[in-house]
Amino acid sequence: MSGPAGQPVTPMLRAALLKIIATQADTAAKAAAAECGSVFAGTGTSQARPRLPDGTEIATIFTTGGGPGQLSVTDREKFTAWVAAEHPDETELVVRKSFEDQLIREVRKRGAAVTRNGEPIPGLGPVAGRASGVTVKPRDDALENVTRAWREGALPPAGELLYPDTGTAPELTGPAEEEDSGAENRQAS
Repeated sequence: MSGPAGQPVTPMLRAALLKIIATQADTAAKAAAAECGSVFAGTGTSQARPRLPDGTEIATIFTTGGGPGQLSVTDREKFTAWVAAEHPDETELVVRKSFEDQLIREVRKRGAAVTRNGEPIPGLGPVAGRASGVTVKPRDDALENVTRAWREGALPPAGELLYPDTGTAPELTGPAEEEDSGAENRQAS
């Protein structure tokens, strides 16, 4: 294997280059997954099936975890007193679990711990949810299809995926460039 200038690419150089590229690809993939999470949250969806420009499905992307938070009884006494007053047939010495679950489902749909009439339900409120995330599950034939699409020029260059803000690796300045500049100056003399 050789590079563009005909210089051989040793196994050590190849291993180092691939590790560096993989690290940047992992960083870019995490940022893209976070963007997917924002899209899911903004649209109320939890799954997508991205397709190549020719319509070939390449993956399933879905949310995982508990989402933004769960609803639960946060003050059992207040909640039980409210249910006893508003729904006395749903209480014994405690609120029936089936009614509590049904009420929580209804309240989740409303987006707030309120009745159909907009009155607050005492003792019912949000609790912190598990961290949610995004999972990307490529199809078995994804690599083959993505490779084909790249070869056909249907996808952006890898640099645009790895560095979405600029499309290219950032400019590097430092001792190595200064040494090169010094070498050029010495050669010009």
